[in-house]
Amino acid sequence: MHPKNCTQFEVHFLKGSEGVNQLYYNDTIYFYHINRAQRKHLYIYIKNGEIEVRAPQKMSFKKIEKAVYEKRHWIVEKMRLQQSRSQNNYEEGGQFQILGKTYTLSIQPWDKKRIKIERNAEKKIVLFFPYGKIADEENIRKAIERLYREEANKILPPLFSQAERITGIKAFSWKIKKMSRSWGLCKRNGCISINWNLIRYTEDTILYVLIHELCHIKHFDHSKEFWNLVEYYLPEYKLQKKNLHSQ
Repeated sequence: MHPKNCTQFEVHFLKGSEGVNQLYYNDTIYFYHINRAQRKHLYIYIKNGEIEVRAPQKMSFKKIEKAVYEKRHWIVEKMRLQQSRSQNNYEEGGQFQILGKTYTLSIQPWDKKRIKIERNAEKKIVLFFPYGKIADEENIRKAIERLYREEANKILPPLFSQAERITGIKAFSWKIKKMSRSWGLCKRNGCISINWNLIRYTEDTILYVLIHELCHIKHFDHSKEFWNLVEYYLPEYKLQKKNLHSQ
């Protein structure tokens, strides 16, 4: 069917090679790549405007299509959010989230040689740039990332301790790092990594991620028993999970 005939919620697949396929959504074509490997579950990743579907080696193409179809609204919303964030955010007036609150970027020249960045009570992120230095997108991005790392190192440790107290589960070790595909990761040995970008969300949503990862020490899967354990410690976890995936 031609995309002009699509209704508001229809998605139409155009068969391509196994690796690259297309879908229509509201008169727009989206490309997605299929990568197969030895894995149990199907995952959909969206990064830099590209959609990657990681599927089990033996999963049929029809099942992959069905999975993409069922996640169509989520896919399109994620693409929209990524596009909006990438457009003119690293400039005067750009907006950034910290603990669920929106901060507006203000760029100020000053007579020091180093770049300084801070957030204040007026919900502003103030970036001080030395006279003569160009406040281009790359320099602003690096400064924002530094601020996020610094804030994460202050915000996340007490929340992680709180999550351990709530669950009674202790991580063997944990660290804060830059992660491109997940908010948290728990290894079988009990070592946990947390994405410093998580501080964009509210404390309640952050706490959900931390409890989620700690529960993986008891159940290294996403089984019914795992989710029952998460719900035991955090009865409203579904709300926080929804908040996490809605931004």
